[in-house]
Amino acid sequence: MDKQCAYIVTGATGFLGRRLVKKLLDTTDYSLILLIRSKDGLSASDRFFANNKALLKYRNRICITDTTLQRVLDLIEDGQFTTLSYKHDIKGVWHLAANLSFRSRDSSKVIDTNVQGTENIIKLALFLNTTLFYVSTAYVHGKRCGLLLEEEIYATDFNNDYEVSKFQSENLIKKYQLEANLKSVIFRPSIIIDNNYTNLNIFNPFGYYAILDSVYDLKHYFITFFRKHVVLAKIFGVVEHDNILRIRFIPFFTTNTRINLVPLDIVVDTMLEISLSDDNNKGKTFHLVSPLSTSMIDVIRVSFDALDFHMPIVVLPTFIVYSWMYLIQVLSKIIPPFVDLSKKLHYYGYYLTHDYNFNITNVTNIVGEEYYKTKFNNFNEYLFNCAKAFISLKK
Repeated sequence: MDKQCAYIVTGATGFLGRRLVKKLLDTTDYSLILLIRSKDGLSASDRFFANNKALLKYRNRICITDTTLQRVLDLIEDGQFTTLSYKHDIKGVWHLAANLSFRSRDSSKVIDTNVQGTENIIKLALFLNTTLFYVSTAYVHGKRCGLLLEEEIYATDFNNDYEVSKFQSENLIKKYQLEANLKSVIFRPSIIIDNNYTNLNIFNPFGYYAILDSVYDLKHYFITFFRKHVVLAKIFGVVEHDNILRIRFIPFFTTNTRINLVPLDIVVDTMLEISLSDDNNKGKTFHLVSPLSTSMIDVIRVSFDALDFHMPIVVLPTFIVYSWMYLIQVLSKIIPPFVDLSKKLHYYGYYLTHDYNFNITNVTNIVGEEYYKTKFNNFNEYLFNCAKAFISLKK
């Protein structure tokens, strides 16, 4: 019996997972076995197709298994994966599922899902004798500065338990590579953005979108506030017309740092190209990042332009910017939109105020340095469209 080639995918309902699944279905003839958990009264199948109606045409190539990462070993013991491997030639396991929370109170959940869950998926890949394609994060290096190499996995100080969980998971993979001959590839994307509004989840914004979401709310709070307080509007140089807000005398502070933002499609396309390349790449790690990070000044300016929100941008030393963040925390006691902004700055402040220098030798050895760099042409225009796409969902 000829077996149908297939991939197993976790995290198929997520920001990156949804686009990867679509790309695999559009560009290959592989079947996909999606490991998805039921949630909020929706079955695993309903959860997936609710936001992916365009993929219903591939229904005969999609097999959805209702499970959690914690139950994967039970399914192995029950023989469900034996049955799947009898019907399919499993070419790899794509492991994207993760708990993305930065909140300290979610620490145990993050570690359980991201570390124990990953170990279960490692054991599944070993059971099926197939390759594990693991999506980590470029920030697995924690608070380390300087040049960060792809093959390095060393850090002593972290910003949050999410980074810790990815660090521990990568070490698990290295351990199983040595002790059990695990075939694996590790991908480390930086901060992913997307200009396709159909792939954004407005209800759970993370990373760049988390800050954008807060600033959007803050802008509309200011519009309402200054409409009621005309005298204050004149004092602060506030001009508002047709939802375009300009504030002349209240600055937005930032550091003279750069932030690494990478388009979603580039991440997906590069992962697939690497996964289909020479087997000599097994066991390697790849930074999926921009070859030239964007200055915080440009990120703020472009994002604010998309928001139709204009105010002076002032560059200050890091310690002063941190003092400004603390002031926002204090103001959050009396200004409602500052509550959310204060939380987001607490979670993401370090990434906004420190430089990361990611080496991409492994990536460019496969896709070509010049070709990879050209993918980031007109990046500011792309970023503007990303912000606009997100804002369109808020309206």
